[in-house]
Amino acid sequence: MAKKQAEKTIALKDIEKILDKQTSVILSAVDERLAVTKIDILSSVDEKLKKMEIRIDQKFDRLATTLDKFLKRLTDVEECSFFSTFVPQSGTRS
Repeated sequence: MAKKQAEKTIALKDIEKILDKQTSVILSAVDERLAVTKIDILSSVDEKLKKMEIRIDQKFDRLATTLDKFLKRLTDVEECSFFSTFVPQSGTRS
């Protein structure tokens, strides 16, 4: 009976070692897969961010162009107003 008990104890320890190794292998494989998935996700996010950055840059360029045109027109109107106020027009006498 003591022999069977000793065999059971040895068998349980062997099973624990086998399960421990198996668990380590499985966890390692899962970690590797998660690392690959993480890289895929980050690559996808990087692509989307680059596209978004390009769109934002294009919108800022259009906004800057629009503001430049507006400011030029505003400056032209101010210059025209200044000259019409202070520079006598031809054909009129004061």
